[in-house]
This record gives sequence, C-alpha cells and structure tokens, in this order.
Amino acid sequence: MVSSLIPVALLFAPGSRPERFAKADRSGADTAILDLEDAVARLKSPVTVRVNAAGTPWHAADVDALRRLGGISIMLPKAERPQ
Repeated sequence: MVSSLIPVALLFAPGSRPERFAKADRSGADTAILDLEDAVARLKSPVTVRVNAAGTPWHAADVDALRRLGGISIMLPKAERPQ
C-alpha cells in the first residue's frame, strides 16, 4: 500500500545488507529506505544483477536502470531461447 502522506518516520537500511530488508519493512516506519549511498559497503567483486524475465511488466525498467549504472552484468532469468 502506497500512502500519499508525507512520511514522518524514516528508516534507513544499508543496501548491502539484504538480510535487513524484511525487518525494515516490518518496523512500522512510514518509509523504509534501502540506502545505496554511504551505507553500502563497496564491492571488490564484479556485480551481476538478475532482472525480471522478458515479457514481465518490470523487465524493461530493470534493464534501463542497470544500463545507466554501467559496469554491471545482467543475468536474464527463465530464458527459453537464445534471442
């Protein structure tokens, strides 16, 4: 459920700590913010992001967002044909 009210209680969760995402969601805060700035540990390994499958409503937005970041590999799920 998305509220049109201005959030009052903000909870920042480090984007590099996915084990904390669900807890942040259950916290009761008006907004849970997955922080990708200062709170994220910088990775030494190459980054690959598995996007939503082609044909889903989210695929194009996933690929577009990652394309703008650069330096990230994309893993396509549920590929049934090389195309």
